[in-house]
Amino acid sequence: MVLLLAYAGPATNIRVERASRDCFNEGGALAEVMSLYENTSETGLEGHEEVETEVTKQGKSNLAIEGIMAMPDFTVQALALLIRHLKQFGFERILCLGASFRPFSGNMEMTLSANTLQQLEVEKKWNWFRIEFLVLKNNSDGSESGSLLQSQVTHPLCDRNVIIARLDAVSEIAESMGSCEASQNSSRIDVGGYDVAFVQPDFSYLLSSVLTTLGSSPDIQRGITRIFHRTASASEFVAVIQAFLVAGKQLQQLHIEQEDKGEEMPRKTVHSVLLRKLILTASSSSAISSAAKLLSTLNKEAAGQGDLLNLFNSSGGQFPEVAKAQTAVQLSKEKLDSMIVLYRKQLGMQTLEFTSVSGITHLIEMPSDVRVPSNWEKVNSTKKTIRYHPPEVLTALDQFSLANEKLAVVCRAAWDGFLKAFGEYYAEFQSAVQALAALDCLHSLAILSRNKNYIRPFFVNDVEPVQIHISAGRHPVCLLAAPLDHILRAKIG
Repeated sequence: MVLLLAYAGPATNIRVERASRDCFNEGGALAEVMSLYENTSETGLEGHEEVETEVTKQGKSNLAIEGIMAMPDFTVQALALLIRHLKQFGFERILCLGASFRPFSGNMEMTLSANTLQQLEVEKKWNWFRIEFLVLKNNSDGSESGSLLQSQVTHPLCDRNVIIARLDAVSEIAESMGSCEASQNSSRIDVGGYDVAFVQPDFSYLLSSVLTTLGSSPDIQRGITRIFHRTASASEFVAVIQAFLVAGKQLQQLHIEQEDKGEEMPRKTVHSVLLRKLILTASSSSAISSAAKLLSTLNKEAAGQGDLLNLFNSSGGQFPEVAKAQTAVQLSKEKLDSMIVLYRKQLGMQTLEFTSVSGITHLIEMPSDVRVPSNWEKVNSTKKTIRYHPPEVLTALDQFSLANEKLAVVCRAAWDGFLKAFGEYYAEFQSAVQALAALDCLHSLAILSRNKNYIRPFFVNDVEPVQIHISAGRHPVCLLAAPLDHILRAKIG
């Protein structure tokens, strides 16, 4: 506990919940963890394939069990306590995803505790850092991007290759901004013996367009999280998936996937390995296909109006229970509407029609001096007319109301099941959203480097001695304190 509080730092708002050492005696912690992972294959959180063999499911389950069994006893107890805590809020399913776990320490980045960050005053008193960071966050359109930027600042990279990959990506975006003369480039290639004009959008223009569109869209990271935990509304679901689909299709115009498959392209639009990887993840054909499939099952107009009863497109054989309930409602309504024929004959009025007043439907309006059967129920009247509900109409209205209530119950269950089924796509969508956030961060860094005339650092090989050379450098703190040029010349090593 002392170690945990020291790592979190004195200024944190962390809440401490104490548990007895005896709460997980005799393998209770392992049993608590295994009870969650035993149903992993049933929840569909391991993958997103429509058809998955029992052998594949069993293999994935065994891998999860092996990973749990390899954990130290204290780690299993901590995981069991976390599962028990999350179950109170229904959030424990997130732990079924392998991506939820990562090593506490590694060689790729530094792991700085909150206490260390506070002592170094990384985000509190460095005025130049706060200003630059605010510029970045303003250029960064999504909350996921802002969180990722903060994570990158507080987790400095240690791996030379990863640092160079990020520098390559920022440099390429910055250079494409400077060389952008038009919004698209065209060239001609030979396809099947025909000379075909091939139009390719400019990388910087397209990336900026995608990020701008996402900036005016709902927060897709928050959205897919709410969808995964089944708290999203239908309108939110459609807006989030639609925003993701539009961004993915725009990025597909760069044809990164076709290039990786070896298809003939007039020129390579993106060279940075990191950028190509992020674009390929964000515009994955599988993810876009899944998004289109999910949207095709819903009525967008009904979703926008919050109309749950007409939300599902059940004509394609999907949602059979909804289709059955909708049919029952339709039959009840047709039976109710057809009763007017009976009353036309009974009253000898061929032009008689049902009327509706103040939300009360299927009323028969008659002149006040006309006699009607005594069992007809008077609903309301005016000086000249009286409106009635015949007993047969009242019975049919009750049946119609009951059918609508059953439809509402079925639709609510179908919506909950639909959101639960999203779990099988969540990992894929989460990867794509994180890739979009990373592209947003790199784009913001490129804008900052151009606006501030920052120079890319050069890293020597690992075999060379440790050294730092600064030539004609400018200290950002001094520049903000006094608007004069402060030139740094240093040589260490």
